[in-house]
Amino acid sequence: MCNQECPLCTDTYFIDDMVTMLHCACSVCKDCFKRHYSVVAREKTLGHFNCLLCSQPDLSATDIDKDDYLTLFSVLLKVHLPDDDYQLFQKKATDYALSQDANFRWCPSCVQGFIHEPPAAGNPKITCPYCNEDSCFICKKVWEEQHQGNTCANFSKWKAENNFNKTYECNVCFEPFYIDDMVAMVSCTCSVCKECFKKHYSLVAREQTLSHFNCLICRQPDLSVMDINKDDYLTSFSHRLKANLTSTDYECFQEKATNYALFCDPDFRWCPDCGAGFIHDPPGAGKSIIYCPKCLRMLCFYCKKLWEEQHEGVACVDFAKWKAENDEENQQRRSCCLLKGEWNRVSKMSLSL
Repeated sequence: MCNQECPLCTDTYFIDDMVTMLHCACSVCKDCFKRHYSVVAREKTLGHFNCLLCSQPDLSATDIDKDDYLTLFSVLLKVHLPDDDYQLFQKKATDYALSQDANFRWCPSCVQGFIHEPPAAGNPKITCPYCNEDSCFICKKVWEEQHQGNTCANFSKWKAENNFNKTYECNVCFEPFYIDDMVAMVSCTCSVCKECFKKHYSLVAREQTLSHFNCLICRQPDLSVMDINKDDYLTSFSHRLKANLTSTDYECFQEKATNYALFCDPDFRWCPDCGAGFIHDPPGAGKSIIYCPKCLRMLCFYCKKLWEEQHEGVACVDFAKWKAENDEENQQRRSCCLLKGEWNRVSKMSLSL
């Protein structure tokens, strides 16, 4: 049989228009494949690049060769995804591969990652290629001149014994801390200890909105105003969050930031049925139906309402007018409003008398 049904959109396609997964026998049409993995590339982690139907393989398991799987899967993504989304996948895959290298290091100053060959014996100082700040290849701390010629253990001991006068007070718990145990805010002069920073912004990441990622002391900047470049601020602040929050809480922040960036896109839509947000390219000329990638309900790209058969071939304005005049639910709501208005008028007349 030359035709096959897509399990997601339930439309029938020729076999050449279907994409077969790598680790299972599942297959979907090219459009559903593109919609799903474009969202994954923009919003989710590398562990979600498994089958969109049966969720196999489990990329968090240790008994699977993740490198081989992602290498093969990248071929499918390169063929079917837009270049921008494929580049996002490549970045996620590259970051994962780098983090598995024994010579991979995070810069303690700018929190960028890079690979550096082990330095010569007796000189563990390395320089970040992004911010040009120095750090120790072995203990991974910010480099100080007292580290030169000393082992990491001896330097740490010296720092603990001789740095008592160089402490800073946390503006939250009011305890003294070394400068390495403090976190400076981005847009003000406030600073707090790492523990207070972690406690506060972990809670914000889990329970509050993106506008609460300002300074926990002076509340600057006001992220609700229009005269601030929110993208630049959040990019800078994300380095501090990545260095001090758990991976789970940092992913919560990333999800909020991604949703904000998506929401600013003119092609972003909320599904009125399941509440999921997604980006969808404008449909072709004369078409307005799009599918929610989460619940697969049809909706109109332009008026953003759930699709009904009466909308077919009818402009959004005319459909809304028809719905107001003929939809039973709207008629009931309108009747209730009219009755309520009549009751209000009677009540006012009685009071005036």
